[in-house]
Amino acid sequence: MIKVAIQEELLEPIRRVAKQEKTSVESLVNDWLRRQLALVREQKIHEETARFRAKHGELRVKYLGQHIAMRNGEVVDHDSDARKLYLRVRKQYGDSPILIAPVGEQPIQTYQMRSPRLAGSPS
Repeated sequence: MIKVAIQEELLEPIRRVAKQEKTSVESLVNDWLRRQLALVREQKIHEETARFRAKHGELRVKYLGQHIAMRNGEVVDHDSDARKLYLRVRKQYGDSPILIAPVGEQPIQTYQMRSPRLAGSPS
């Protein structure tokens, strides 16, 4: 375990929040850090998605019908089997935020869903 020094001016407000939430300072700070890391990861995926959309034209020419793994705007791997691609990417890059997306005719897949109807209801 690594110890991290908390600035003195932050310590008392953190203690108050921990007391209000009936938890320890350590648990509270670890929960906050987990959430912050998830937000950073989500932001990186959003940025990669924007790069995917911007490059979709050239990606479509080269990878149509396949899934790509994109990191920092570059395709790092591709495969027609999304699961195989995912496993390779995780093995190579660990838990790094990497976009894995299908390359179709349009940059965003559109799905049409029919409205469910109750049995015996009028059409």
